[in-house]
Amino acid sequence: MNTQQDIKANEIEALGSETLKAIYQGQTDKVVQLYGKVELLLKNGSDLSRSLIATKFVLPISRLLEMNYSWGKEYLKLFPELLRMEHYRQVNATGL
Repeated sequence: MNTQQDIKANEIEALGSETLKAIYQGQTDKVVQLYGKVELLLKNGSDLSRSLIATKFVLPISRLLEMNYSWGKEYLKLFPELLRMEHYRQVNATGL
C-alpha cells in the first residue's frame, strides 16, 4: 500500500513540475490542460489524493504565482473551481 501512495505522490509531483515548466515557458494552453488533469484527480480522488494534491501541487504553484503576482495572476485566474478553492484555503491558512 505504501508503494501505491508513493507512486501517486510522484505522479502529482511530476504534474506539478510539468505545470511549473509550462508556466515558465508561457504555454497557457498546456497549463490549462494540466490544471484539468489535477482537477479530475482532486474531484475523484481519495482523501489521501486530495491531501497530496494540496501539498505537492497547489502549494508550490500558489507560492510561485503569489510571489510573482504581476504575471502570476494570469495563471491563478485559470485555476478550475476545486483548485481555486484549495488555493484560497491555503492562502487563508498560511497568509501567502
